[in-house]
Amino acid sequence: MSDSSGAGGSTTPHANVRAELTRRGIRQIEVAGLLGVAQSGVSARLTGRVGFTADELVLLADWLGIAPARFFEPVPDARPVGEVW
Repeated sequence: MSDSSGAGGSTTPHANVRAELTRRGIRQIEVAGLLGVAQSGVSARLTGRVGFTADELVLLADWLGIAPARFFEPVPDARPVGEVW
């Protein structure tokens, strides 16, 4: 489910959502409450096993105070889930 850009970075929303939450120290359980899903559902979304809906991305962006488009910007250091560094 990896969607790579020509610049070698990931443009999948889950990578950007995960990065933004990590930068802010926001826990999955907090996001679960916001989205109305179980923590395991948030985990599945953040790893790319389940996609975020457009409504979820808009809700998250509003909550974080950023534009939803930010979730689609390239993440230069992103690695596919399970890739060994």
